[in-house]
Amino acid sequence: MQTNLRYRQIDVTDCFELACAEERLNTFKQISADIRSLLNVFDKKCKEME
Repeated sequence: MQTNLRYRQIDVTDCFELACAEERLNTFKQISADIRSLLNVFDKKCKEME
């Protein structure tokens, strides 16, 4: 996001940048959760083999 939001009008570009940042955050959260799930499955399989 652009700097000094306090001292200027928020425009369409700011809203678009915010929407993109939120989408990137949500994607990161989902991918992180998927990776953790895969690692948990792998860990369980390894423990079963012991």
